[in-house]
Amino acid sequence: MAVAAMLAAGFLVLAEPPREMPAELADRYTMHGKAKTARFYVDDTGDGEGTHYNYPESSINDFIAAAERVKAKGVDVATENKRLWLFEALRLHPLEAGAKVAVYGSIEPWYEAIAVAHGAGSVVTIEYNNYTLNHDKMKTVTVAACAADPEPAECRDFDAAFSMSSFDHDGLGRYGDPLDPDGDLRAMKTALSQLKPGGILFLTVPVGPDVVVWNLHRRYGYSRLKLLLAGWDVLARVAWDKKKLFAAADYKNSYEPVFVLRRPLPGTEPTDFTKKKKKGKKATKPRLKLLLAGWDVLARVAWDKKKLFAAADYKNSYEPVFVLRRPLPGTEPTDFTKKKKKGKKATKPRLKLFLAGWDVLARVAWDEKKLFATTDYKNSYEPVFVLRRPLPGTEPTDSTKKKKKGKKATKPSETPAGDKPEEEL
Repeated sequence: MAVAAMLAAGFLVLAEPPREMPAELADRYTMHGKAKTARFYVDDTGDGEGTHYNYPESSINDFIAAAERVKAKGVDVATENKRLWLFEALRLHPLEAGAKVAVYGSIEPWYEAIAVAHGAGSVVTIEYNNYTLNHDKMKTVTVAACAADPEPAECRDFDAAFSMSSFDHDGLGRYGDPLDPDGDLRAMKTALSQLKPGGILFLTVPVGPDVVVWNLHRRYGYSRLKLLLAGWDVLARVAWDKKKLFAAADYKNSYEPVFVLRRPLPGTEPTDFTKKKKKGKKATKPRLKLLLAGWDVLARVAWDKKKLFAAADYKNSYEPVFVLRRPLPGTEPTDFTKKKKKGKKATKPRLKLFLAGWDVLARVAWDEKKLFATTDYKNSYEPVFVLRRPLPGTEPTDSTKKKKKGKKATKPSETPAGDKPEEEL
């Protein structure tokens, strides 16, 4: 069976990883030369026999207690160890109470403990090797078991997931996983499928100029990081420093910010909410735009446009009232809450059509402001329009419109073509 097929099927290849990058796979591992290579060999397969980590309940409770202490104290990302940056990400995007959480790759229950300390109801660790956690809120399952058809219930419908310095190893064989140049990208797609729509992935990987350190890990620069995050909403980048994406650095001292990613909601496009908006270009509003399509928007009560883009806790939702109207026959849906552009008058589709073909001689009790003002349709405003059927050979004219400066008003019906006034004879 091919390596890619073995990975897709979840087979565990318990063999000592090769000490050198296979020459036939080097072009794919380096993205055709975009990533540099280095060598730091590690064998975490137990000499090809596999490993088995077993933690008693007392040890796990110690981890949970430590996590609760850090949570209570708070974390300063500018000074704290990178292993604690996840706490800040969880402060910004907290878990739901009783959440079902996945942990991808683990050899000690620190991140499982963090999940429990933040209110997780159950934690499932998905690991290549054997891993036993003796705790009523924790269980483990192998990659091979999760690849079964149909997928087991414990391997799907997660509310949240942690991948802390895990996916950057996938496909390098270090932990007994199959060799695969795209093992990390496949792992991200698997996580995407196992989360609920709107589910959150907390992800860390080494960030810096693209490099594959055989077989320690990958480091993600401009080229590979884009591929890794493709298909996700990017909600936050905790401890992010864009300069480190390009700056030369020692791969042994890795920089690993926390990416807070979300499986996009149905009908929406993946969006990076951490990117600054380009000047002169409005941020996209795909879902709201679709929701209001086909309606006249009469009012937006308690509307604050800034909240359309600001990061916020979904539990404390902001819900303005949209006053919508089914458009009248023959009119186009119009958003009356949008500011008119300077130099362009608001459209008057129905009235314009109604008066078309007539001379407008007068508008009694006319107030143009009421043409655009929001009003109760039960208390209607009805001025009197004095209209005339145009005389033969003349164009319909609105005599109530103000004449533009510097241009005399035309009087097409007063003098027949070809005749001169008497005073000029």
